[in-house]
Amino acid sequence: MSQPHNDKTAHAQATLSLPEFVTLMALLTSLVALSIDTMLPALSMIGDDLNSPSMQHTHMIITLFFFGMAFGQLVFGPICDSFGRRFGVYLGSLIFCLGTLICMAATTMEVMLLGRLIQAFGVSGPRIATMAMIRDIYVGDRMARVMSFIMVVFIMVPMMAPIIGQAILRYFTWHYIFAFFFVMVLLSVLWLALRQPETLAKADRRDVLTELPERTEITLHVELSEDEITFYQALRSQAMDRIQASAKQSSARQRMQILAEITRLRQACCHPRLVMEDSA
Repeated sequence: MSQPHNDKTAHAQATLSLPEFVTLMALLTSLVALSIDTMLPALSMIGDDLNSPSMQHTHMIITLFFFGMAFGQLVFGPICDSFGRRFGVYLGSLIFCLGTLICMAATTMEVMLLGRLIQAFGVSGPRIATMAMIRDIYVGDRMARVMSFIMVVFIMVPMMAPIIGQAILRYFTWHYIFAFFFVMVLLSVLWLALRQPETLAKADRRDVLTELPERTEITLHVELSEDEITFYQALRSQAMDRIQASAKQSSARQRMQILAEITRLRQACCHPRLVMEDSA
């Protein structure tokens, strides 16, 4: 994500205690699993309310979320490197909230699917940014320890999310599931803004639009022996003689022979030794 640096040093110092940092990062990361698994108990209800033509069409609520995330991760990686980790969280969360509001107000399945795509694109921001924050602050064994704690939470969330969704549906409509997403994102972003400073210094940021990979030119020097040079020249001369001799002929057989000689000439240019052995 960031510029190459020594694996034994970190970009930033830890300002939060380890339990608080792990909890905050786990909360931001778990937004992905919450956005997927909490929806599972409400799919049939949403399909009925939005007049979905089939259950397969309703399941696109989940499927399109993965497509949106795949595209979002490609975009938010460079954004976090250029403008900082917190900016990536803020921008992604704002887009996620926009998608959430669209889903809450949806009256057709098409609008719902559009909102889910926007949601998925936005939730990629906090996910990418949190992983980058961890690498900025912790390295080596400590980073592995933090990641293991976060993975424990990340595994537990898919087990708890359907229960949360079912509990919401017991007392409210499916719209309140999206309200739950909205509140979770606001709390997470507020916590981050108040407690976690930026982990990528301005000196370490890079402009991905201007710092494109420079063109690399590779020069290949091939040394041939005198016998190989003589063979190559003879082969070229022979091919040219055949081309000139066949200029007066227009049969398909002659054209095939010319093509074969040209192919052999190209092989001699790239792999003279192989052609010599083949001719022998």
